[in-house]
Amino acid sequence: TRRSSDLFKPPNGVGLSVDAGIVSGGGYLYIDVARGQYAGAIQLSFADFLTLSAIGLIDTKLPDGSPGFSLLVIITAEFGSGLQLGFGFTLNGVGGLLGVNRAMLLQPLMDGVRTGAIEGIMFPHDIVANAPRIISDLRAIFPPQQGTFLIGPMAKLGWGEPTLVSLSLGVIVEIPPGDIAIVGTLAVELPADEDSVLVLQVVFAGALEFDKQRLYFFASLFDSHILFITIEGEMGLLFAWGDAADFVVTVGGFHPRFTPPPLPFPAPKRISLDIINESDAKIHADGYFAVTTNTAQF
Repeated sequence: TRRSSDLFKPPNGVGLSVDAGIVSGGGYLYIDVARGQYAGAIQLSFADFLTLSAIGLIDTKLPDGSPGFSLLVIITAEFGSGLQLGFGFTLNGVGGLLGVNRAMLLQPLMDGVRTGAIEGIMFPHDIVANAPRIISDLRAIFPPQQGTFLIGPMAKLGWGEPTLVSLSLGVIVEIPPGDIAIVGTLAVELPADEDSVLVLQVVFAGALEFDKQRLYFFASLFDSHILFITIEGEMGLLFAWGDAADFVVTVGGFHPRFTPPPLPFPAPKRISLDIINESDAKIHADGYFAVTTNTAQF
């Protein structure tokens, strides 16, 4: 015979949504006892004044299955009206990232510019609905690693009233070896209403690797337009020194017959413009510009 408790498998995830007038939001909890993985996320909005968000990951087993401890915490606070800094600038949010026995993998971080993982790090929204994806992205970018620590202050700045330009910026330092990553989003909306003429939204990530003696940057446009023209595209920058010195800057990729050097970020997509995109008529244009150590391409 088997006991009833042997037949019952508890859920490994639960979400909760709250709407109590002044306070609204929710949370998510994930538990995997067999793997020793625990994760939680919460986001609470207090009227239109303050939004608090927190995401935490705890591992009690190392990747090889041996006992250990690893922690990753991201905490952010966004202010409804922003705090005036002068000259039209406002402080719209602050936050930070802390990792204990956590590493930072820069390749998944660069890929996160395309997949949206960067937005899960920088002042995430709709945490309850997106919690499984955000937690999965964080595990891929910041895996457990003994003896490695992460620290990353974050800030969200705005300019104009209402906000015309918004910049979310985070600097993450991995100790050791001291590698630095810069991640964030930039949004420009003119004017700031539903009939805006110009909307430019960019998500970006950059890295400074001292051991590999290189600096690089990758950025991608999303949900952007000028008047009725939709704009998409990506750009990349690589500056390397030392024995493997190199220089590459590209907006929209490279000439089809050019073989670029190994890049620490995805090959940028073309800068593209959808001028007309109707069922009976289409006008589309794309282009690129690139400079390397011995070529200029356009």
